[in-house]
Amino acid sequence: MRLGLAFALGVAAAGAQGHGVHDALTAGDLVCELVAAPREALVASLALQPAPVAILVFEQIERSSAGVLSSLRPGRGRARVHETAQAVHLVEPVGAGVRVTTLDGCLRTHTRAGVTRCVRFDGIHRWFIVAGPLEPWLDSGDGVRTVCEPWEAP
Repeated sequence: MRLGLAFALGVAAAGAQGHGVHDALTAGDLVCELVAAPREALVASLALQPAPVAILVFEQIERSSAGVLSSLRPGRGRARVHETAQAVHLVEPVGAGVRVTTLDGCLRTHTRAGVTRCVRFDGIHRWFIVAGPLEPWLDSGDGVRTVCEPWEAP
C-alpha cells in the first residue's frame, strides 16, 4: 500500500507550483471548495461565482494528520498529511480507496507584521481505488479543482 501511496502522490504532484503551500500545515483549519470540472467551467464562468461541487473542512492540521468533514457524507474522518517539496497532500481513506487533496499552489498571500503567508491555496482533489497487487491504484481521472482557505484569517 505504501508503494501505491507513493505512486498516487507522485501523480498528484505532477505540475505542482509549490510557492507558499507549506503554510497550509500551520493554518489550523482549512475550508476547501471542490469547484466545477473543466467542461462545466464555461457555464460556471457565466455566473458570478461557480457553485462548489463539494465542501471539505480539514481540522487541526498537523504534520502527520488532520480531521476531515465532507459535504459528500456524514460524520468526521481522519486524513494523513504528506508533505513533499512542492505540495501538501491530505489523504483520506474511504472504503477501498483514498481521496487525495493536493495543495500545490498559492493564489493569494497576506502580509502582517512583515510576514507573508499564503491565504488561498490552489489544488486538485482526486480519488484513487485500491485495485490489487499488480495495479495497486486506479486513478479516478483528472480530478476536481480545489481551492482552500484558512478558517481564520491570519
